[in-house]
Amino acid sequence: MTELQSEEIKNAIVSQLLKTAPECAVYKEAQSAPEYPHFFIHLIDVSDEEERRKCHILTYLFDLRYRIKSDPSTDLNLEQSLDAMALKLLSAFNIVDCGDVKIRFEDKHYEKQDGVLHFFCKVKMMVHDRENTASTPFGGIELEIGLKGA
Repeated sequence: MTELQSEEIKNAIVSQLLKTAPECAVYKEAQSAPEYPHFFIHLIDVSDEEERRKCHILTYLFDLRYRIKSDPSTDLNLEQSLDAMALKLLSAFNIVDCGDVKIRFEDKHYEKQDGVLHFFCKVKMMVHDRENTASTPFGGIELEIGLKGA
């Protein structure tokens, strides 16, 4: 069974951000002196919901924070720049490669606060606890396939 951990998903996000905006630094942890412009990947929440017997759906909620300058008041076109980046992210984060698995990003939306773009997205993953089953990854969700004779 292929079960992705949050760090693997973060690494796939880093890779996609670098493809989308190669001029930006990308951070997975807080920095005391970050380079500008940059993205900071923040895992807001992980929830576990029981779908059916011995089957759970893990939902990862991310906030990809984009900041252009340390002092946003110095950028005259800040709102337009943030909107332009948001549109890039909306189109770039549909289905992303994560190793041998493709993950699908859902519930994508953005907000602008105090000169920072907050791009929110979810990744859902179905996890099976059963023995004697095989799972096939499909768009970040695993489909259960029963094995005969097991």
